[in-house]
Amino acid sequence: MDYKYKVVITDVYDNVSEIENRILGSVGASVVAGHCKDTTDIIDKAHDADALLVGDLPITKEVFDKLTKLKVVARYGVGFDNVDVRSATAAGVQVAITPEVMTTNVAEHTLALMLTIVRKIPMADNLVKEGKWSDPSKWAGPIPTIHGKTVGIIGLGRIGRAVVDLLRCFGVEIIGYDPYLSPETTHKLGFRIVPQIEPLLTESDFVTMHLPLTDQTRHMIGERELGLLKKTAFVVNCARGAIVDPKALYTALFQGRIAGAAMDVFENEPIDPTDPLLTLKNFIATPHMAFYSDDVHEKFRTEAAKEVARVLSGLRPTNLVNPEVLTQRTRCQL
Repeated sequence: MDYKYKVVITDVYDNVSEIENRILGSVGASVVAGHCKDTTDIIDKAHDADALLVGDLPITKEVFDKLTKLKVVARYGVGFDNVDVRSATAAGVQVAITPEVMTTNVAEHTLALMLTIVRKIPMADNLVKEGKWSDPSKWAGPIPTIHGKTVGIIGLGRIGRAVVDLLRCFGVEIIGYDPYLSPETTHKLGFRIVPQIEPLLTESDFVTMHLPLTDQTRHMIGERELGLLKKTAFVVNCARGAIVDPKALYTALFQGRIAGAAMDVFENEPIDPTDPLLTLKNFIATPHMAFYSDDVHEKFRTEAAKEVARVLSGLRPTNLVNPEVLTQRTRCQL
């Protein structure tokens, strides 16, 4: 069969599945597994590609400059900080994401981390497995509870609101902060929204963040912000690692200025095994797994393939990150 388009899956782990073959084959596209390890690999293996299906590898300006046939990049997931969107737009390339697929998984993982850090589950598990069954009052101190506490949620998009829904049955007070919410949306949420982040930090027993990594959100939780928290407060991050300044977090945890933190994401991934955060008993880490389950991975691939198929068919993607690209002559029109 003669194909009109070529689509490359850049992720090193993914082979071509029936999903991509079925969806993209219907618009005349062949699909190739690139198993790419870095930017050079992407340029080499996808130099003649019309579309990329991408995971976490950086899709840089050099990629957009070298891949002159490229029309669309579709990313598995909601975050797109690994894609140079400005360069994509300048090159006339549409960038799409799959934001609705992972909402429930990330919200549930957030709640799991919150419960795990406050109940000191890993420490208790280690003691039992080491044969050190003992009275928890001798090592755990007063075990806190989520019930009756105040939870501050920074970022109230799909995932932030899903976390709110899960928390309602725990009898907590919720405070939200999101400068991008419209007044109409704020009015409908049914809990307190603060116009500045400071009152959220000073009043919350738990702080969890659910917002993208941008120039404005990088290290938005730093030394000053951590210093506003109660000594009994916990920080949970399942969004992007660089939203929290890791050095400031380590200092706050080590000095006991906050009670604990749990993170699924890190500024540099995988986290260095010698990172001092990993030496702390009041810090819990998971390996960027909040979004993942087999069924969600299949949905990612389905929705990303559909986005590419839309573009190759001359349609607009459902979840287009850079709509301004449509005001100029895109590569789909060349």
